[in-house]
Amino acid sequence: MQKLSSRFMLLIGTVVVVVGFLGATLFYVLPQQEQNHIVTAEAAQAAGDYPSAIDAYNRALAVRPAFVRRSVDLALRGRGIAHFQDQNFQAALDDFAQLPPELIDSEIIIQRAESLWAVQEREAAVAELTDAIEGATPEDSLLFLEKRGLFYRNSGQYAAALTDFEAIPLKSSSQAVDESRQALLVTQGQTAEALAHAADLFELDKLSTPVALSQGRLLYHNQRFDEAVAAFELVDDPSQYADYGPYLVLSLLSSGRADDAQEQLGLLQNNFPEHPLVLAAAGRSAAVEGDLVRAIQLLNQAEVNISELDYPHMLYLRGRSHLEAGQTAAALSDAETVLALEPDNFWGFWLRGDINYTRQAYPQASFDFEQALSRQADTPAVLLSQGRNYLAEGELGAAAAAVSQAVAVIGPTAPASVLNAQIAVAQGDLDSAISTLTAVPAEQQTAQSFALWGELLLEAGDDEAAVTQLTAALSLDPAQAAARQTRAAAYIAGDQYDAALEDILLALQDTPESILLYQFRIQAHLALGDVAAAARTAEQVLRLDNSVAIAHYAVGQQQLDQENYFDAVIALSDAIELDDTLAEAYVARAESYYWQRENDRAQADANRAVSIDENLAGGYMVQALVEADRQAWNDALDLADQALDLDPDNDSLVAQRGEIYLISGTFNRALDDFNRAIELNPERSEWYLLKAAALEELQRFDEALEILGEAIALTPRDTVRGLSVVEIGESLQADIERIPPAVDGFRTWEDLYHRFAISYPADWRQFVDPGFESPIFLQGPLDKDYRANLIVVVIEDVNLSLSQVARAFDPPGTLPDFELVDTRSTSVGGRSAIRKSFRWTASDERLRDIPVAVIQYYALINGRVFLLTATMRAEDVEKYEPIFDGMVDSISLAQ
Repeated sequence: MQKLSSRFMLLIGTVVVVVGFLGATLFYVLPQQEQNHIVTAEAAQAAGDYPSAIDAYNRALAVRPAFVRRSVDLALRGRGIAHFQDQNFQAALDDFAQLPPELIDSEIIIQRAESLWAVQEREAAVAELTDAIEGATPEDSLLFLEKRGLFYRNSGQYAAALTDFEAIPLKSSSQAVDESRQALLVTQGQTAEALAHAADLFELDKLSTPVALSQGRLLYHNQRFDEAVAAFELVDDPSQYADYGPYLVLSLLSSGRADDAQEQLGLLQNNFPEHPLVLAAAGRSAAVEGDLVRAIQLLNQAEVNISELDYPHMLYLRGRSHLEAGQTAAALSDAETVLALEPDNFWGFWLRGDINYTRQAYPQASFDFEQALSRQADTPAVLLSQGRNYLAEGELGAAAAAVSQAVAVIGPTAPASVLNAQIAVAQGDLDSAISTLTAVPAEQQTAQSFALWGELLLEAGDDEAAVTQLTAALSLDPAQAAARQTRAAAYIAGDQYDAALEDILLALQDTPESILLYQFRIQAHLALGDVAAAARTAEQVLRLDNSVAIAHYAVGQQQLDQENYFDAVIALSDAIELDDTLAEAYVARAESYYWQRENDRAQADANRAVSIDENLAGGYMVQALVEADRQAWNDALDLADQALDLDPDNDSLVAQRGEIYLISGTFNRALDDFNRAIELNPERSEWYLLKAAALEELQRFDEALEILGEAIALTPRDTVRGLSVVEIGESLQADIERIPPAVDGFRTWEDLYHRFAISYPADWRQFVDPGFESPIFLQGPLDKDYRANLIVVVIEDVNLSLSQVARAFDPPGTLPDFELVDTRSTSVGGRSAIRKSFRWTASDERLRDIPVAVIQYYALINGRVFLLTATMRAEDVEKYEPIFDGMVDSISLAQ
């Protein structure tokens, strides 16, 4: 019994020991081992070594029996998370499926949903989050909404995604939500909402780099360039500079900040010289600067590697450059490609609309602008393009409405004011058009607005103000050929011909075949008195276009100046046929007719000229010359005064009136006019010749010689006209230098070659007539519009008798209208001579229909014939006959 009791006690002790050992193992040793494995797993998990973590979790699960549920669930949870982190999503789902509800928190729900999404069980993933939202804490609910919204976005369910994102307060939203929401709003075309969202984030100081980039691009595409610049400047991630910097440059260019744009572009080109977006921005910058060839080259280069996202806009930029370069077909190709890639692309429709406007395809342009505005309503630039198109179609009301709509968005900018001014011009309200442009602040004016302003001022007759505005336009854009051409016209209108020529030459470099510029050039040369330059330009014009009236006029004017009157009439008649309102051509042709002594035609052309332009001084002056030719001195001088009242500083007109005074015998008044002509144009040598003639008539020979010297000195000898002036001047000098001093009221002229001398009254004048062989020509003072004269001709080696000489040189031999009055013997220098008197009864325009008496003296002395012809009015024979007899008898012969 005692032995049995001892064995029982031993058994009990053994059981106690075993149970104690098992209990110690179960409740102390195994938990410690499990904990060690879990700690190892968590350490590996934290280090990102997910396979090791999973292995440690597996060892932990192997340590304790499955009936110890709590311990197993914790290991399964950890292993499921490790599987998820190792992207072994199905294994993660298997572990998560074994977890009791109390261990399924928000982290597990989200990881389970993401694992379901990863294994393509997307509906289950969304359902997981949807079920979890119900009854979740507010904090967990926001997490589930964010994750579900991201799932919706990734599956293309944008509206559902936006609904979830918008349910999350901005203060609680993550950066991922903010960026996703912004991207969705942009993708959905919800411009206003996207901008408002970014603005709210900015207020909360939550504007991340991606959102700022999205906002900046959105603002740029919405034509809000200043705001786009501000958004881009908020980006503080240098690694994004290559992506947003080019759009910052484009925004700066579009907002008119070219210098800032160049600074940013320089930084981009230094750091990312081959980046396609940088190349595209550089191309647009080159286009803005007017270098369209380089712009297109850069944009072609950008096309090679540009991203799919930016490719359509690069095509737009290139298309815009093609359009600005006048390459319409290439521009249209780019626009069509943009719309093929993105059928709803706003920029593509806008570009194509502008192309169609340029092609004058106005209905198609209107369609494109409407399409652009349907995608981005109230875009000012497109509204203005639409307004221009309506204006071209003549729909002035619609054009004005489009401009008003644009102004309502951006205010009264220069482009809007330009279009409003053009509409006012189309309505015939020039004053309103000018006022519209005047109202634009100076700092907002553009080259285009200044140019139009100047054009309108010129049309209104204010050429000085027009020059000011056109100069401002060219200071902003020196490449504006049209503005330079208009300024040339304004300079011409203001009589600033030298300045006009400078502009014309520069403008012709851009448009070398511009007929209008050549016409301006002709006009300026003519106004400056450079007829030769005008004619040279006219020849260029006529090679391009033979129908330019002013070119024919310039050629005719040159022929007139060269005294080729017949050719002048032909050229001027061509000008008149092309433009029968060209009053100056009628004046020039009238002058040509006048110098051909076709006074009736001259009178008719002069009358026509002043009927076209009653202020055309030249027309009245030709009328005056015709009246002077008819010896109607009072009428001639009245008309000449009328011409000078209209143009008092015209040196040619002043000199022509002086000529009328000169030939009418009013020498002092003639001298006054020639002095005035020289004062107005001291380079015109002809005025000096006329002044010398007046001084000679006034017997002021020394002064006449001095003036002739000045004329010769300043005359260029490289033209026919110049040589003519020199020859006439030298001839007059020689005549004056041969004038002997007066003695007792007479002068004695000696011909050394023919060895004789003759005395004549000191108030007469003598000169050599180049039309005869060494003659003496003595001319009396002007008397009743006529000058009596005596011509002495000596003929050597004539083997004739005196009677034969008298018969041989009788005027009836060549002029049958002469009637012999009487014949008698006389003496010439004390030698026997024959004297015959004639009366010329025929009318001759050269003698102005004046009846003329002629006394012819014939003498034969030492084998030399002296033929002396005295001419006077028939009514003045008694007055001049004794004077001529005295001069003839005064001839003394050298032996």
